Amino acid sequence: MSLLAYLEFVEDCRIEDDRSKDCRRQDAEIIFTVTNLEENPKSSEGEANADRALCRFELLEAVVRLAIAKYLKVAMLATLVAYLQV
Repeated sequence: MSLLAYLEFVEDCRIEDDRSKDCRRQDAEIIFTVTNLEENPKSSEGEANADRALCRFELLEAVVRLAIAKYLKVAMLATLVAYLQV
């Protein structure tokens, strides 16, 4: 998924929130970049992974990061584990 398609997805799902401190459009772009970062681009996994697009597993990671940014960072719960135990 390209950056533009990802940002359309974020907008269509109403994930971005300009009133939010942690889930604005800029934050979604940062999440895309961090998620797409390859530790070793010369490895076989790095060679198969497009440089400017998210693979399926990266998209899933980005969605989880977006959920944490939108819902957990504003919640009063200290950790993800505590939130999942509720």
